[in-house]
Amino acid sequence: MNLERLDWKQLSVFCDVLKSTTSFQRDVIEQRFNAESLYFDETLIFFVELGLVSNTGQNILPNEDFKKILAQTAGDIKDFLISQLLKNRGFLSKYIADFLNRFELHNNAYEFTPNTEQRLKYSGVRNFLISLGIISSITPSGGYIASDKISAYFLDRKKILPYTKFEAQLQANDELGLKAELLILEEEKRKFKGHPELLNEIQHISLWDVSAGYDIKSFERLPEEGRWQQKYIEVKAVSKDDLGFYWSRNEMDKARQLGDKYYLYLLPVKDSSSFNISELQQIKNPYKAVFQNGDDWYQEAEVIYFCRK
Repeated sequence: MNLERLDWKQLSVFCDVLKSTTSFQRDVIEQRFNAESLYFDETLIFFVELGLVSNTGQNILPNEDFKKILAQTAGDIKDFLISQLLKNRGFLSKYIADFLNRFELHNNAYEFTPNTEQRLKYSGVRNFLISLGIISSITPSGGYIASDKISAYFLDRKKILPYTKFEAQLQANDELGLKAELLILEEEKRKFKGHPELLNEIQHISLWDVSAGYDIKSFERLPEEGRWQQKYIEVKAVSKDDLGFYWSRNEMDKARQLGDKYYLYLLPVKDSSSFNISELQQIKNPYKAVFQNGDDWYQEAEVIYFCRK
């Protein structure tokens, strides 16, 4: 989703075309849209992501709620899109929340003054939200202030920690996790010093593919078959007391798919920068050994995902 190519103009043109068309054929809608604006594909993806239209390939069909809104004024349509944008689970979490959650209450308004790196990182999101009237620039500080239109978003936002401290904690956790992965990578490579043909194939996958569902790709020997087999390792830096860890849905799905080829490496933390490698626990097929093993492992849902039926 490329927010740098979207603003209120594209969204309003798309809505006007849907409002006035008698044919919901994609070619007709695209032709009319392109006569007035740019970036049809990005605009269509936006409305599909919000769940307001469905794209069958040949037709673009607005849902019933969206049809009712299209009959109202441009201001009503914009307010509706803002409300949908802020409550949409996927879109918000990926493109909007990280930016908005940096706003802090100051003089009865929510403000955020980015540094140079943040200004570049959030330029697309910032410009898009400005075009919707969700935020506006403030001077001379060079920061941004949130509109009263989204005050409910900030009131609903639950903060156990101030965001800056929360962010620092997340960063510390990420750094500790990376150190654990690097230590395991070193240990895996040490095992294969006598097998250079395999040594070069051991890879730190999570460095470039965080969606892989595992951190390291290595090998294990199958004595009964006399051959080497790839194995996939998910590394968790854990408390030495209870070995507690968070396991994402994607990681669990990958563990289920790979079965005996998938390993959980539970590496106990000694302090903020070191581990008890001698107490490392390697769990083969953790989907069976952990997820389906309620006798030995306790599960607690920290986050529950909901969606409409």
